[in-house]
Amino acid sequence: MPRQQVGSVASLLLWLAVGGCQSQAQEPSAASPSRAGAGEQSAFGGNGGSAGIVGGAPSGGKASGQEANCSDGLDNDTDGLTDCRDPDCTAACKDSCTAAAPLTLPAYVAGDLSGHASHQTNSCGAVSESGAEVVYSVVVPNAGTLVATLSSKNPMTLALRGSCTSAKSEQSCGSQRLIVPVKSGETWSLLVDALTPSDAGTYALSVRIDAAACGNARLEGFPKQEQCDDGGTTSGDGCSATCQLEAIETEPNDTSASASESKRNTFGMLETAGDVDFYKVIIPVSGQFSAGLSDLGDGACTFELLDSELALLSPTGDVRAVDDDGGDGRCSRLQLSQLTAGPAVLRVRAAPRLPSGRFPYLVTISSPSLVILP
Repeated sequence: MPRQQVGSVASLLLWLAVGGCQSQAQEPSAASPSRAGAGEQSAFGGNGGSAGIVGGAPSGGKASGQEANCSDGLDNDTDGLTDCRDPDCTAACKDSCTAAAPLTLPAYVAGDLSGHASHQTNSCGAVSESGAEVVYSVVVPNAGTLVATLSSKNPMTLALRGSCTSAKSEQSCGSQRLIVPVKSGETWSLLVDALTPSDAGTYALSVRIDAAACGNARLEGFPKQEQCDDGGTTSGDGCSATCQLEAIETEPNDTSASASESKRNTFGMLETAGDVDFYKVIIPVSGQFSAGLSDLGDGACTFELLDSELALLSPTGDVRAVDDDGGDGRCSRLQLSQLTAGPAVLRVRAAPRLPSGRFPYLVTISSPSLVILP
């Protein structure tokens, strides 16, 4: 996976998510976390939410003279030692799951991974060894969609697990945003993990629960509740008024021999883990061909919630070209020339790094003199 530095767009989205009720408070950032004082919650929380700087230890509850927060990069007890350098934080920095910090939603927090334990690895992170992590415990107050947004200077990942110590319980993973349907009373572990050991540093995190609704540009309860959500409620654009996919593909199309017909704009979805879709295409005499995979307007590519792979195959199944992350975010794009004219097959699947990925998609096919349906 390419090491990407989260930019200003993600930071802006994170703090826009705070809303008007936070407008009079100073907003923390990954670059310079706000100081809420030794163990204090700042006014930044609002509406019963938790705020300021928490992580590694709950915000509040420790007496003055002890390090009240073990992941904020601050010397809260003014003893000259910060976070994991302070003996007060030995337990919190030794085991991230045991020291999970509780969050009261909505929560807007800042923290620092430096010096923390590195026992857990998010599935969308490093293939071999990730860096330090901080874990938050989230109890869902009401049913809806959990939206967690991460902003950081160094590459980091964010994952939601049913059990902190069980990688198999991971529900979702991404580098900037998680969008997960949740039920009232559920308890989740939210892991902020440095991509590699050298990527530990500061970050800012926003977590809230939104009411689920078709047309809010968030894919919720895929595929039983929503198959797509393009931010509108108009049919005929690939996503229906009830957030059901207006698919071009015809199942089964999971082999070259059973490939579906394609259009210039081909809508489909990988509905189950390991699903693979094949489409018939024609390479024109010019030998030029391009195909790009994108989301359906919910930002899944930009926020790296969708990780795809596109491949062009011969009719007999020989691979001619493959692309993983050539498009927006982790979405794919093939831009080819000097190909042999004639029939070919386009394969769509989740990237090998995360083969269980499921998502709706739009494949836009373009090539001079390409003879396919409009």
